[in-house]
Amino acid sequence: MAVGLVDSGADVRVVTPSTAAAGVPARERWQGVDIHRHAYPGVAWPATRLTGGDGMWQRLRARPARAIVAPGLIAAMASALRSALRERSADVVIGHWLLPTAVALRTALLASGGPKPRALYVGHGSDVHLLRRLPGARVLLRALEATGTVCSTSPYLTDQLRLAGGRRIAWTPLGVAPPAVGPEASRRQPRVGGSLVLGVLGRLVPGKGVERALAVVAALPKASLLIAGDGGGRAEIEATIHSRALSARCLGPVVGADKESFFAEIDLLLYLADPRPPGAFQDNLPVGVVEALMRGIPVVATAVGELPSLLARGGGIVVPPNAAAIAGRIASLGQADWVALATEAVEAVAHHKMAAALDRLAAASRGAA
Repeated sequence: MAVGLVDSGADVRVVTPSTAAAGVPARERWQGVDIHRHAYPGVAWPATRLTGGDGMWQRLRARPARAIVAPGLIAAMASALRSALRERSADVVIGHWLLPTAVALRTALLASGGPKPRALYVGHGSDVHLLRRLPGARVLLRALEATGTVCSTSPYLTDQLRLAGGRRIAWTPLGVAPPAVGPEASRRQPRVGGSLVLGVLGRLVPGKGVERALAVVAALPKASLLIAGDGGGRAEIEATIHSRALSARCLGPVVGADKESFFAEIDLLLYLADPRPPGAFQDNLPVGVVEALMRGIPVVATAVGELPSLLARGGGIVVPPNAAAIAGRIASLGQADWVALATEAVEAVAHHKMAAALDRLAAASRGAA
């Protein structure tokens, strides 16, 4: 999204906590974006970090005591934001993730003198779920609305924020860069009746449905599975592949040309996360799903977050969380089904194309979304 803003002519700075990786500079310029990394508060051992790795929600579930660093992290973020704004003024500041970033941004703006930039507070998924669990969620949302615009990246999250007490929520879809070459919907030829290549893209952590995807490929004798991503569950997934002699392979993280190669090799993307009851945390809208659809690759997904509404537009199928039923549904697809799904896929995510998403973001910054 930051690179998309730069490409549209904006001057973009990103203020973010430093990573645990050695040798990462405090400041750098990447694809036209100025990146400022600030230190974590205190000693900041990797084990105590709230962010990074498998994500904030997973890290809190694994060690709830990590929440104790939140006030210090918010204070450090607010201080870094104030310094960045003193160094160079801004017209708009976007706080991605309501917790902790939006709170830090509001704190920084209230402590800053002079004219203040317009603020957008953007909820993405796990942060919205965490906020809904807070006793003061309604008060916090009203405080954010008083100093800026609260945004969500999907209609599903808009509903969640309204349930938490939000009154004015702007929908700002996450902008996804188009593929290096045009979408392949018109020329993709799935291996119907042959050796289908299925794909999984995302963090390899519990609940994401990778084990279910392995069961699906086991039930499709001619199919194989490519798993792109990393996370705490990778070793167990690789052990399952080996012990069951499955036609599956873990590729590790993929970016840039490696990600394009992954998409070029698969016929279908699976996103089979565990459906959750209302009120429980569930994924919102995985970026990998949007990227696949934008390339004309059909998606088979369970009913999680925004996915049922998105795939109702076309380009994919919503399935129950049963591996045998999913395998049967995939096996039943004929050539005409594949062509229709691939053709619908690109249009289903038209609002996620970078230009369209930036238009929605600009409208939100003017209070018009």
